[in-house]
Amino acid sequence: MKPEIYRMPEDISNSNFFICLTRGGNHIYLGSFNKGIFSFDMSGKKFAKVNGFEHNLIMTIDGQDNQLFVGTNGQGLKVLSLEDGSIEVISHKEKARNSISSNTITAFLYDNGIRWIGTQFGGISYTPRIGAKFSYYSKNDFYSTDYRVRSFYMFPNGDKLIGTRTGLFFVREKTGEVRSYSLGNHSSSLRSDIVVFINRIQDNILIGTYGGGVHIFDEKTLSLKDFSQEELFLYGCIFSIVEDMKGNLWFASQSGLYQSTPDGHILKKYDTMNSVLTTNAILSLHVDSMNRLWIGSKFGLLLLDIATGKMRADCFSTPIKNEIKYIMEDSRNDMWVCTDNGLFRVGKDLVVHEHFTTDNLLPDNQVPCIQEDSHGIYWIATQKEIVRYNPVEKQHYTYQRQDGLSGLEFNNSVSVSNDTIIWWVNEGGLIYTSTRNINAERHFTNKPTITSYAVSDTEYDFPYMDMSEGIVLPSSENNLRFKFSNMDYALPYANFYEYKLEGYDKEWLKQTGVNEVSYKDLPGGHYIFKLRVPGDENQMQTVDVYARKSYTFMAGVLFVVILISVLVIYFCYRIWMLKKRMTNERMILSTVQERSKDKKTALPEVKVSGILDNLLSYLEHEKPYLNPKLSIGDVASSLNCTETELSQLLNNHMNVNFANFINVYRVNEIKSRLSQENLSKYTLKALSEQCGFSSKATFYRVFKNVTGMTPLEYCKKQNLVIKEN
Repeated sequence: MKPEIYRMPEDISNSNFFICLTRGGNHIYLGSFNKGIFSFDMSGKKFAKVNGFEHNLIMTIDGQDNQLFVGTNGQGLKVLSLEDGSIEVISHKEKARNSISSNTITAFLYDNGIRWIGTQFGGISYTPRIGAKFSYYSKNDFYSTDYRVRSFYMFPNGDKLIGTRTGLFFVREKTGEVRSYSLGNHSSSLRSDIVVFINRIQDNILIGTYGGGVHIFDEKTLSLKDFSQEELFLYGCIFSIVEDMKGNLWFASQSGLYQSTPDGHILKKYDTMNSVLTTNAILSLHVDSMNRLWIGSKFGLLLLDIATGKMRADCFSTPIKNEIKYIMEDSRNDMWVCTDNGLFRVGKDLVVHEHFTTDNLLPDNQVPCIQEDSHGIYWIATQKEIVRYNPVEKQHYTYQRQDGLSGLEFNNSVSVSNDTIIWWVNEGGLIYTSTRNINAERHFTNKPTITSYAVSDTEYDFPYMDMSEGIVLPSSENNLRFKFSNMDYALPYANFYEYKLEGYDKEWLKQTGVNEVSYKDLPGGHYIFKLRVPGDENQMQTVDVYARKSYTFMAGVLFVVILISVLVIYFCYRIWMLKKRMTNERMILSTVQERSKDKKTALPEVKVSGILDNLLSYLEHEKPYLNPKLSIGDVASSLNCTETELSQLLNNHMNVNFANFINVYRVNEIKSRLSQENLSKYTLKALSEQCGFSSKATFYRVFKNVTGMTPLEYCKKQNLVIKEN
């Protein structure tokens, strides 16, 4: 068949330089270098210009689902509806969350709802098949994701006040005008950048700050002014403000609970000095339908009868003594109390009916806030997730990062607009969702599959291995790693599954966004590895794991046990020998003393006086007792007397033998040094050796005989700190 050539007539375009083409129905769409998009009718063999792409540099083109996807050079991806001719532009925005990485589109693929977008210098971007259930508020160049949001208020016309850790922002929804108020902007009058409370009370919009008191936001002038000149309202930390049925205002602050008139005149203060409050840090307030004030403090929940002024903490069937973060009354007049230990439902009769924790409902026990929607469904914010709870059907679903949440912490504020849009303040921005469109179904139901496993550094293809005998780990290689498939590569955070190594893990472990798990140093034994869709026993894969016991390790343990036993026996023998030696020493000393008494002989008094004086002088100045080998012969020689004379002096006139006499001097020397020396340089053992004792046992025995206490007891009594050895 001879090919045919079709050219565009001059009245449509003077260029037939086409870069790309695609087919849509009975038309072929052609992208030109710099003249836009053209269509070719295959029936009538005629060209036509496609409006909306003039002067665009076309890089790629694709047609799917009655849409034309056009990648441009510098203008992003343009999506043309072939039904109504409307054009959607998908472009890179520097601060926008989840925008494409570049506006130069070089390739495009539409795959079952996922748009794969190849860019120049920016890699591959995509739009997930499963859309995010939660969004982050932005308007023109204002992106709430740039701020840590603490409070929020929406006007009936859609305008917004957004309180952050870095100031207050007003956003006019129709025009996109943004005004900021901060300490850096002196004309704003804001005294603190941390804005923790915003709400309309009576005719005023009150702004509560941390350390800057309370402001009033003027809707007409868009300016701030002081609520009152009271010190609390100028410099206090204000966490919550509510109005009672008489029109008076109640303020939760860091310094206690305050009641004031509508114009800011303080009527009463409750604190730890004049009430049952155990802390002055009041974090949350709520006036219920019976005009009772529920008080959430740092250390528990209290109730104030506004009419009588009586405050109680013991009125609940079960005391709630946790940090109270938020209090809400639902359509059934039940009270919901958010704490750092779960969520409590309290009836109007003050009976605690339910306590929700990680054991029965919540992914985390930190609960910053709760909101009931128009259908009676509760939206519970935990630390990083949101739980949708249906109390009638007793069903719940937990939304996480795969649903569009940032993974950052929620704060203690939530509100509803137009009965369908719920707004949460979060450290990652201002989050919202529509209760009409959100879907509580799980994101995937396919069975996750093990694709490979690795023993130490060797990897095996699981589907091709015989698993009839399970996985056997040698005793020398007890590290194991599993890898999985059934992962959504377009949305990694949707890869949510549970696993458990039965016999090792105590409970099911949840994993998100990762396609492998590892175990190291598994003890010998039989295990069963289980992988499943969260909570679904029918979507589960299992495999046996056998870790062989290491006999080398067992032999090592046996050797250590034997060695310890030998050492214990040896030291027991040494202790027994030491005790035997000490007993013998006592027996010998007693015998010597008895014999000395029997052999008393007279020594002239003149000689007694002379030898005694010389002995005491010699011991005082020469200190021969520091010599551990000192003998009675050495001393007698130094005194120019005989051993017998010296022995008679000690035994008959002083009633002590030579050894005991010398040891008394040694003990006194040690006591003297203990009171004078830098003890950090010595130990008791070292001091005893320096003072003439040849062994630790003798030193301890003699010291106790002389002083009536052990050396350590003596040091403790004298407030002396010294090491024993």
